[in-house]
Amino acid sequence: YLGLTLILLGYLYSWKPIRLKAFPLVDIISHSLMLGGLIVLTGYFAYPNEPFRITPVFLSVVFFSAYGQFYNQIRDFKADQKSKIKNTSILLGKRNAEILMWLCFSIASALVAYAFLAGILSVRILAVGGAVGLSAYLLARKVRG
Repeated sequence: YLGLTLILLGYLYSWKPIRLKAFPLVDIISHSLMLGGLIVLTGYFAYPNEPFRITPVFLSVVFFSAYGQFYNQIRDFKADQKSKIKNTSILLGKRNAEILMWLCFSIASALVAYAFLAGILSVRILAVGGAVGLSAYLLARKVRG
């Protein structure tokens, strides 16, 4: 059911009659679940596992994804204002959105640290995640110029 939920959420996120990304707060929640948490859970539960062991990892991915969505909204803030787009950052204001963005990043980082110290994440997983994250960041900077 998680995979089906992921597909449905992805569809409803941009489908014009509903367009979840057009509703403040719902835009952040749906984005962070669709492009973060539900992907992790779908993969995790594809095999027999302890149900609650993944919780800190799941939440860290959700908060990192929320950080990314806030980052995108803050980057596009002026254009969204001119276009009269209603999203969470427009509703809260740029400064409050920046505070929430860094709060999400801090919570996600603390959850990753906890998962590592609790033995849920290994050094190898952290290294791969760090390399992927750094590569994505560098690629995004190169593409944006």
